[in-house]
Amino acid sequence: MSKLIRTDTEYSEWIQELKERYRTGQIKAAAKVNREMLRFYWSVGRDIVARDAENVYGSSFYKHLSQDLKDAIPESDGFSRQNLQYMKKMYLLYNKVNENCQQVVGISENEPNEILFSIPWGHHCILIDKYFEIKDTKTALFYINKTVEEGWSRNVLKSFIETNLHLFITSIEDIELELKE
Repeated sequence: MSKLIRTDTEYSEWIQELKERYRTGQIKAAAKVNREMLRFYWSVGRDIVARDAENVYGSSFYKHLSQDLKDAIPESDGFSRQNLQYMKKMYLLYNKVNENCQQVVGISENEPNEILFSIPWGHHCILIDKYFEIKDTKTALFYINKTVEEGWSRNVLKSFIETNLHLFITSIEDIELELKE
């Protein structure tokens, strides 16, 4: 730490402001990278479904796709067999979201709702594990929205899923609607 930062309050405050702007920029950049990664994962899932890849390429499809992507893009991780299967499940769980939501002008029916790209991949994996098999997109979207609104960590998300928060919140909203009528 320089003498100037210890003796000049205005200078010290400026350094603190620069530090905060830098950290804010880092957070924004990480969020943009996450969004683009999730868009890519969505598109991989869409491609797997559209190509009927498991049927066309056989039972070792995910093994081969995983290895071939790792070879083609060695600087990247995220191409394990399990992750590729999650990508397909992500697409299948959420691909009808726009059909159930009011369309925004200029947004294609084939493009997913932006909210899907607003939470980390690990959060999606938790939701997929819980809601994919039972095809409960509505509840998964509830938790995505709450995660975005409240900034939940994975552990907080897991905890609220385990306690069925969505049922409690829905009950409260129903009661509030009845009281308004």
